[in-house]
Amino acid sequence: RIVLVTSAILLGAGALGIFLVEVIGHHGPIPQAALDSVFMSTTARTAGFTSVPMEELEAGSRFILMVLMMIGGSPGSTAGGMRTVVFALLVLAVVSTIRNRPEVEAFGRALPDELVKRAATVAAGLLGVIAGAVLLLDITESMPFEPLFFEVISASTTTGLSLGATAELSDAGR
Repeated sequence: RIVLVTSAILLGAGALGIFLVEVIGHHGPIPQAALDSVFMSTTARTAGFTSVPMEELEAGSRFILMVLMMIGGSPGSTAGGMRTVVFALLVLAVVSTIRNRPEVEAFGRALPDELVKRAATVAAGLLGVIAGAVLLLDITESMPFEPLFFEVISASTTTGLSLGATAELSDAGR
């Protein structure tokens, strides 16, 4: 149930966020923007296909795609990222802390602390790899920060989306 609910929320929230950013940015007809938003919200967590060149998207849409790429797919899939279950456990842990509850709960059941710790470890590991790689690329490369950040997230989560910066990297950057 956690996988299904989290996947549905991420699909809907991602699509809505991208749609709003692109419509406010006046990109194309609304029906096409709606279809592109749903497609991009799905593909950012799975296959990395694109219906719109990444360079043509608003910065806010690219940010949403980066967040979705970091979350990634669900367990059992070939998608990368921290996984939807890890993300859901972290969100549930935050909610539990805000509500001042001693245990993390999902659908009326307490989740073992060990699961929450493992989820936090996976997320921290991914964020550490991304932070380290972005810092190293920022030192070795003379290009804007956003394309570097986007490419590192895409590569570290095996998503496949690109702003085209990888081809422009130096030998040290590659």
